[in-house]
Amino acid sequence: MALFLCGALAAMYVGVLYAPPILLKIRAKTQRQLLLQRFVCATLASVLSPLVCFIILPVGSSSKLNLMGIRSDYLMQATLYPLLLTALLYLGPLFVELLELIDGEQGAANDHGFMASLIFLGQDVVAWRNYVVAPLSEEIVFRACMIPLLLCGGYSPTAAILISPTFFSLVAQLGYTIVFGCYAAFLYVRTGHLIAAVVPHIFCNIMGFPDLVRACQNRVLAVVHIVGLVAFMALAAPLSSPALYNNDVLDCKCWQGFCGASSSSKP
Repeated sequence: MALFLCGALAAMYVGVLYAPPILLKIRAKTQRQLLLQRFVCATLASVLSPLVCFIILPVGSSSKLNLMGIRSDYLMQATLYPLLLTALLYLGPLFVELLELIDGEQGAANDHGFMASLIFLGQDVVAWRNYVVAPLSEEIVFRACMIPLLLCGGYSPTAAILISPTFFSLVAQLGYTIVFGCYAAFLYVRTGHLIAAVVPHIFCNIMGFPDLVRACQNRVLAVVHIVGLVAFMALAAPLSSPALYNNDVLDCKCWQGFCGASSSSKP
């Protein structure tokens, strides 16, 4: 049943995105209009999917937001620690950026144009898609909604981490989305925070895929990449420890086995 529901949510996400041109016969004349149309549809999907979960999940209404990772407690930790952990994967590119800043290759021009760049990004619908709408809507549907359904459906946290990204990969049709999806699901399950998956998603979209070819051509850069990768593997478990993000990791948290941990919380 949980797998069927996850498949239905994925189908609904795609269906809502493509509904205007196909069902409603609303054709966007420009790319900007198309993206704005998609923004509205993604927002609708981000509202409908949690509503479905609110109806189906077998817990009291007061627990459902927490269960879906929508929490205000430990927000700082859930934002910073996963971001720092993800940045280790990009230690090479970040090192290159630092060297360029030190050498002054981007110096004064960037200093004077920083605010202008922010204003430009704020008006760029592609930037909004990549850095706001897509990460937020995808994490809400494919993490905050699907993972609780899988956990409450009897799947183990490990199974939920591995299964949930496959639905998005069917939507995106990109193999590496499974890898990132597993990582985002890992952060979500370990921390119990939706923001812990959203912020790394935005960061990865900003950084793009690491330039491994360039790293192989430069020994120093290759070493920095390796150091970052080793540090990531060493710190992945400590920085995502549930104890950092919860008062009591054994007290009825779905990412710790909510439905099996307490039957008294059910309505």
